[in-house]
Amino acid sequence: MTRAGQERTRTRSGGRSAEVRRAVGEATLDLLARGRVDFTMVEVAEAAGVGRRTLYRWWPTQTDLLIEALDRHVQQVPTATPTGDWPADLRALAHALAAFAADPVELAIATIMAGRRHPEFNALVVRGWEPATTSWHALYDRAVAAGQAAPGHDPETVFNTLLGPVFLGPLMLGAPIAPDQVDRVVDLVLAATAAPPATASARATRPEV
Repeated sequence: MTRAGQERTRTRSGGRSAEVRRAVGEATLDLLARGRVDFTMVEVAEAAGVGRRTLYRWWPTQTDLLIEALDRHVQQVPTATPTGDWPADLRALAHALAAFAADPVELAIATIMAGRRHPEFNALVVRGWEPATTSWHALYDRAVAAGQAAPGHDPETVFNTLLGPVFLGPLMLGAPIAPDQVDRVVDLVLAATAAPPATASARATRPEV
């Protein structure tokens, strides 16, 4: 899809066009939740209750429909909300991510991605997550700047350590990771990124008398 086409689709708002966009996005997400990436345009039109001519006019290809659906879905990806308390902020984010990972649509998307049969789809999902991941990395950078986390760690590695268990549980077992397990994962990440104790640092630099 050309950039002009994407802009045309995404700038429509209000009235009937907004309702059509919502219906088409949700119909496509419903098909994805059933593990269907090979859906047809006719299936989406029928599920959304819109005419085929309307569908093809605004979403000429299946890729356009995927972009519409994923744009709607990734708006639900939890972003970091910094309060200045790194441990509390990380814990709140982890529990929000655990709930998101167990969402039927997200679980289906993760299953599709794990199969690696649709690289273009995977790339769309990864690109859609970028605003959220940027906020996570910024959260860690703020913690380092505030002396609440140790410098020298790659933020992407830090959050991949958190995301692995949180998303793997629902993917493998079909059930969300338990809250106490989320807390244990967070505790491990906090321990691994802990800043050196200020007292120990001060003692090491204090001249002997």
